[in-house]
Amino acid sequence: MALTILGYFTYHIFQKSVPAGVHPIAAIIMAYGMGLLFGLVLLFLTGDPATALRTSRYANWAVYGIGLSVFVMETGFLLSYRNGWNMSTGVTVCNVVVILLLIPIGTIFFREYLNIANMLGIFLCIAGLLLLHTP
Repeated sequence: MALTILGYFTYHIFQKSVPAGVHPIAAIIMAYGMGLLFGLVLLFLTGDPATALRTSRYANWAVYGIGLSVFVMETGFLLSYRNGWNMSTGVTVCNVVVILLLIPIGTIFFREYLNIANMLGIFLCIAGLLLLHTP
């Protein structure tokens, strides 16, 4: 989880720092180029690349869905920042709304369980979202 937090933290700082003169799609493509390069280096450093490539034949539709989702998410954040969203409130609003959308998916399709403390947390998320939009 620490790696995820570090990546998400730096991601938003870099997204907010992309110059306004750079076309949003071009910025995302350049970022993917860097990600591809970094991924290839890690692939070679962490094991046998041939084995990793052979196992890719077992990938299903979800891998392609991740690619599409990440592209849409990154473009959305970049455009949100360019249209005046603050990093603090923009990320919070996005995360809370995504949490609320994923709760029924998790409970129905992945059989995840919500206890009383989880439900209280959901209530607090909704309250926080309302407070963010209160003048």
